[in-house]
Amino acid sequence: MFLKKSILLFFLFCGINLIQAAGPIEFTFRNPNDGTELSATLEEPVGAYQKIVIIIPGSGPDDRSVHPKLAAQLLESGMAVCRFDDRGTGKSKGRYGEATIQDFTYDLLGLFDYLRTSEAFAERQIGFLGHDEGGLLALNALGMEATPAFLVLLGTPAMSCERIIFDQTESSLNARWQFGDETPQETRTYLVEIHKILRKDLPKKATKKEIQAYLKANGIKYKVNKFLTPYYRYYIDFDPTETLRFLKVPTLYLVGEEDEFMQSKQNIKRIWATGNAFIEYEPLPGLQHYLQASGDQIYEMSPKALKKICDWLATQ
Repeated sequence: MFLKKSILLFFLFCGINLIQAAGPIEFTFRNPNDGTELSATLEEPVGAYQKIVIIIPGSGPDDRSVHPKLAAQLLESGMAVCRFDDRGTGKSKGRYGEATIQDFTYDLLGLFDYLRTSEAFAERQIGFLGHDEGGLLALNALGMEATPAFLVLLGTPAMSCERIIFDQTESSLNARWQFGDETPQETRTYLVEIHKILRKDLPKKATKKEIQAYLKANGIKYKVNKFLTPYYRYYIDFDPTETLRFLKVPTLYLVGEEDEFMQSKQNIKRIWATGNAFIEYEPLPGLQHYLQASGDQIYEMSPKALKKICDWLATQ
């Protein structure tokens, strides 16, 4: 017993935090629209807490291990963190590749409603923290009558998704959308016509045939399957601007000044143009899309971004 107490006193004297969070709580919930069962984990800080932050990652299938530094910082700041496996990922059921932004939003609503109606968390403030497309899901959930206590948007589009694609054709990201060696303006022209075809809402085979015929007439050989997914068809018509204009939830909007992927300067201008007093916005100098200075570790967020997020949440 004396030895155990001595070891404990040594760690405390050295300023080492032996326990940063209570044990994680794993649970399942369902998409209220299609019934898909998904899996999540809630991590609670040591001691009493008031806020639960649902972290929503960006595009692409992610599991609950995303944003580890952000989760750790939130826990250390006295907030609980909830992360989940995207459908078709980890322990969650369903198929990611067949889903749209609307489907993913219903997944988020299922998680939010599970926490909101659980007796254990009934008195907590539950909010959303979304990066990139995760922010779009949070905004879409607001439009579907979700009532989060707060909202944090990181590198989230403040314009229509179609406009994002068009703007990227005129930036260093043009290669993502090029069909060959055409100019950015030609790329945009081709995409405009392809989107017109998609909006005819023809059967998939007929749509594919018409797009291929259009490209062939312009001397282009290109695999068009990426345009035919339910996700892409829904994505080009998704626009969060009205939700941003009229939301009445305390919101923090952060974007890296060096974020070319989401055209940071244009997004900040659009946030400013909403005139919405509920949104506090700030471009972070020297940071890129993942709110880091550089590097390939996409979830290694900058300390100054982490501090800004936690400090702001603490005041809500």
